[in-house]
Amino acid sequence: MCVLPVLETPAYTLVLAGYPLRLIQDAAEWVEVHGDSPWTNLPGFDPWRIYPDVLHVLDLAVTPDSIASFLLFATDNARNRDTALGEIRRKYFKWASEIGLDSGYLANPKMFSSKTLRSSTTVYPSISQKFLKGAAARMMSYFVCGLACDAAFQSGAVLDKWLH
Repeated sequence: MCVLPVLETPAYTLVLAGYPLRLIQDAAEWVEVHGDSPWTNLPGFDPWRIYPDVLHVLDLAVTPDSIASFLLFATDNARNRDTALGEIRRKYFKWASEIGLDSGYLANPKMFSSKTLRSSTTVYPSISQKFLKGAAARMMSYFVCGLACDAAFQSGAVLDKWLH
């Protein structure tokens, strides 16, 4: 994605896969595109004051999906996926114990199964908040990063110098 400033107005043009998209510039255009709502009737409503928050975008959406994808990818070549996921679960809870992670920041142990991860070639993997809440997803992303780096070092993969 490329974000290009448009100098004559306080707007940006996004270019996604070669197709330019213009962002909504004011409340009137917002109403035209999305319709009237209680938000648009608030005094001073401006779509440029709507900001996605990290919790909902990353911790509850992107990170759990990435973790699910990683867990499935990491166990793709295992003789038995659930056995391999069980080994990752063991390492995860050992790591969590070593760093003194509070129970509110832990993934549900049931998450580490192919049934929960919905291992399928036709469905994108996703983890329910029942198994991985936002705070737990954030902490687990650190664990997954460590696993990925360890696997890369063990395989002899070329990594950026900052990882060495």
